[in-house]
Amino acid sequence: MGGIMNKGNQKVNLRPIWDALLEVYKVFVDICERHGLRYCADSGTALGAVRHGGFIPWDDDMDIQMPRPDYEKFIEIAKRELPKGYAWLDREVCPVYDNGFGKVVITDEVRVNRVAQASGCTLGQGLFIDVFPLDGYPNSWIERKWRKVQNILIGFRAKYNAGWNSNITLKGKIAYLIGAVLLPFNYRIHNYREQVEFYEKRAKQYPFGSTKMCVSIGTSQYSDDKPYELEYFGILKKVSFDRVKIPVQENVDGYLRATFGDYMQLPPESARHPTHSNTEIVPWWPLHL
Repeated sequence: MGGIMNKGNQKVNLRPIWDALLEVYKVFVDICERHGLRYCADSGTALGAVRHGGFIPWDDDMDIQMPRPDYEKFIEIAKRELPKGYAWLDREVCPVYDNGFGKVVITDEVRVNRVAQASGCTLGQGLFIDVFPLDGYPNSWIERKWRKVQNILIGFRAKYNAGWNSNITLKGKIAYLIGAVLLPFNYRIHNYREQVEFYEKRAKQYPFGSTKMCVSIGTSQYSDDKPYELEYFGILKKVSFDRVKIPVQENVDGYLRATFGDYMQLPPESARHPTHSNTEIVPWWPLHL
C-alpha cells in the first residue's frame, strides 16, 4: 500500500490522498488525450516517477507542465468538459488565487472530507493537481541578466509593500531606493498578484519552442530564475507512476539534474514530510465553482 508515515506524534496515511490525486490526473489526461494536448510530469512528480516509480513516499501532490499553447487550450476545454465534482482554478476564476499556474481541483467537499479523515490530514488546500505553463526563455545573455535584475528589484518592492520596517535589511532598503529611482516601473508592482502578472506577461514574449531554453514562472517567489534546455523535452516518453503511466521529458535525467542536482540522493529524514496536506484552510477552499 505505502504512504503510511509518522509526522511528529501523528500517523498519517498518504495512500487515500494519492488515490484521489490519481483520479484527478485521469480526468486531466482524458481531456488532453482526446484533444491532442502535450503535457508531462513536472518537478517532484517527475522525480517520483524516476526514483520511486510513483509518488515520493512523503509527497502529497502532483505537478504537471504544459507548453503554454496547450495550457491555454486546456483551460478553455476544461471549462466545458470537466465532469461534475471537478473544476479549473486560476486567477481568472478566483480573485483570491494569485499564482501563475492553475489547478484541476475536486469541488466535492464531502469527498475531500472523506479523504481527509482516511488520511489523518487536514487537507486545507483541498485535493488537486498543479498544472504549470511553459514558455520560451531569451537566448540573449544580456536579456537573461536583465531579467534577474528585474526579479531582484521586484522582490524588494514586494518586501517594501509588506512594511518598510518589517525585517527589511539596510541593504534591502538601499536596493529598493536605487531601483525606485533607476527603474520606476518597479513602483507599478504593488502586491503579489501584480508580481505574478508581470512575470506572466514577460514570459509570454517568448513562445515555447522559439528559443533554446524554456521556463515555467510557477509562482512569483520562483519567478523564472530556473530555465531548462528545450532539448530536454524532445519526444516525451511514458513511464510507470504508481497505478498509471505518465509522460516524462525525453532527457529526464538532464531535467532532474538541472532541477535537483544529485536527484537519486535522498534528503535527510527531517525533510521527508508532506507539505500541502496539513496546511490551514486557504481562502479559495472550499470551492463552489
